[in-house]
Amino acid sequence: MRRFSQTAGHSRRLSRTTALLTATVLGLGLASCGEEVEKAGSFNAHECPDTVAPADASALSNTRWTTEKRSYHQREECPTQADADAFYASQADGGSGETPNPSRSPDSPTRADGNSGSPDPGISTSSPGVPESPAIARERKVYRNSADFQFLDTAGTLAPGAKYIVDGSGGQGNCSFGWMVHPEGDNSRLLNLTAGHCGDVGDKIYVQAQGQNAVNVGEIVWQAYSGSNGQVDGGPDYALIEIYSDYFGYASATPSVSMGSTQVEVKGWAGKDWLEENQPYMCRLGFRSGLSCGNFQQMTNDISMTYDAISDHGDSGGAVWAFDPSDSSQTSIYAVGVTSWLRYEDAATAGAKTVESVMNAQNLKIYAF
Repeated sequence: MRRFSQTAGHSRRLSRTTALLTATVLGLGLASCGEEVEKAGSFNAHECPDTVAPADASALSNTRWTTEKRSYHQREECPTQADADAFYASQADGGSGETPNPSRSPDSPTRADGNSGSPDPGISTSSPGVPESPAIARERKVYRNSADFQFLDTAGTLAPGAKYIVDGSGGQGNCSFGWMVHPEGDNSRLLNLTAGHCGDVGDKIYVQAQGQNAVNVGEIVWQAYSGSNGQVDGGPDYALIEIYSDYFGYASATPSVSMGSTQVEVKGWAGKDWLEENQPYMCRLGFRSGLSCGNFQQMTNDISMTYDAISDHGDSGGAVWAFDPSDSSQTSIYAVGVTSWLRYEDAATAGAKTVESVMNAQNLKIYAF
């Protein structure tokens, strides 16, 4: 697998007054997480032949095909290339919900500031009919798009921002996947870097596609969390989920977000000094409230940052990234954090913990698929 390189750090730091934040965690309760789907007989999904997606397939179609392939495997069947071709053809025809939100005409979309009228380019998945422009990754108002990202809640996928279910001694709850990572020099392990308040070491992690049973795809193997009584503080809020090897083929490391017609590409990760030096435009992705973007605000301490975005309960652990200011296409992104807290009194400010300390301490790299 191709690995991304780590971005270089910068030494200049801004002189700012900072304060530790105490805020409400984002976990969302769940009554039941279902039963794991058991594999019977000698069927091995890894022995199924690979299928090839069309060159112009959208990220959303690829995500749905991953879910569709899983349904074949659960029936102990291998999908053929003909099955894949038929599936993608149906997506192109809009047969599986690939059409845009009918309330937003391609010629007159809803503007990010809530007004209608002349188009105000925005970010979305690569669903057709949603105008976008690389110029949005500049100074602008807070952006939010939940309608085009509902699949993160229902598709049952292993991808940044997608929903996962935690089953442990503390009960069940939902959070959002963060960044897919692996130890330096060891491609045999796949981990997901997410929020520590989402669960404890040993808790089982499930994903569940709509209408199907939940599947145990991994477990929490490491946690660093200093909060208490439902409150995140200025200390660490991290966890690593070990993804079982049987499910490597279902995982994606890249957020399902496009700029114009080009999907974003993760170039590596960046830390505190780079953020303060570049003051980048940022986005976060989570299953509960989809995509939200805005400007970097400040580092509130060495591992905590705030930026302009909207988040809600359930978005915890989701991937937070920054656009590379030197990339005029605005398709190059750096993993910078995981969603950690929100502010009820300031809903347009989101809080995240930087990935830097964990990536360095655990000697991790960003995975690519």
